[in-house]
Amino acid sequence: ERSRGLGDVYKRQPLYYADTWVIGSTSGIETIIDGSTPIKSGTTGIADNTFRGCTKLSNVAIPNTVKYIGDSAFENCGELAIITIPSSVESIGGYAFSNCSRLTTMDIPNNVKNMGNGVFYNCTKLSEIKLSTSLGAIGISAFEGCKLLTAVDIPASVASIGDKAFYGCSGLNTITINLSLIHISEPTRPLYIS
Repeated sequence: ERSRGLGDVYKRQPLYYADTWVIGSTSGIETIIDGSTPIKSGTTGIADNTFRGCTKLSNVAIPNTVKYIGDSAFENCGELAIITIPSSVESIGGYAFSNCSRLTTMDIPNNVKNMGNGVFYNCTKLSEIKLSTSLGAIGISAFEGCKLLTAVDIPASVASIGDKAFYGCSGLNTITINLSLIHISEPTRPLYIS
């Protein structure tokens, strides 16, 4: 009998789990939605780097049991155009969606309290963002390089905006900042809006 190679294993198991977390995937995944390769119900987290570099991944529906999206979870998914983040999500890690150059809109659910640095770094086609009304801070380089972003409404819950948060957002015309904002970047540095 012929030995099966790793390619056979990957074809049968595109997602890997540890307890209630999805921790890995194969690079050939194209969609993660019902009827294709869904993230199984009951999953509570997407680990760091899980889908990083899945260059064919274009459409993701995250189940409403997920609370955490890890660092670089979808980084460098250049074809990712549609992602549905459920209201169950409370935290999105640093660089989670960086270099997802086909993302055009993003709605961050109101339960999200934390978003890491560079979360949408270099998402060059991102033109619309709705931020969570529970978000505590906008991290360093959060939207750096999002050159099609035209307007941002910063909720009253945001207490600080990190250095270079909007650097390279050349299309940004309007930033609405609520009066509760305590800290923008470093006192000696500009917000870096170009």
